[in-house]
Amino acid sequence: MPWLSLGMLVVVPLGLTLLPTRTTSPRWWFAFAVPGVISLWLPRGAVSITLAAIYLAGTLVLITLAARHFLHHKVIRPREIALYTALATPSIAALALVAERSSYELFGFNLTVLSLTVAHFHFAGFATAPHRLSGGGLTDSRNHCGSNQRSPRHWRRTARLLPR
Repeated sequence: MPWLSLGMLVVVPLGLTLLPTRTTSPRWWFAFAVPGVISLWLPRGAVSITLAAIYLAGTLVLITLAARHFLHHKVIRPREIALYTALATPSIAALALVAERSSYELFGFNLTVLSLTVAHFHFAGFATAPHRLSGGGLTDSRNHCGSNQRSPRHWRRTARLLPR
């Protein structure tokens, strides 16, 4: 649980500062993240469910930011896909957290899998996308063979190695 708390209280706010949205100040995030972290440390029950639901509400704000960005720019390039992924994955984690705290096997997944989903969507889901936005691998869509992209010839050579 300490690692998950780190994701909610450190990784997400740091990632929010990298996002090209109008609300890049991470201060508002703590009003939602702190109840979510507290819900992790409490036993399952009504209080932890309520606190996890507060966190879920905060993650829905992130989805609203994604929708607002899309409606304003109306473009889907790799950078926008990374942005929308970053803003949506905490909601998946929060939904899994609410289900886990209420001992509900969401979509048939047991509570252990739901706990792992919460961690996974904070670190792998959210943290990777802002890294990609900050130049860690995405090139402009007009640059088809940028420095971080493999050439089509490389992919043809690689495809020959795959079993048919």
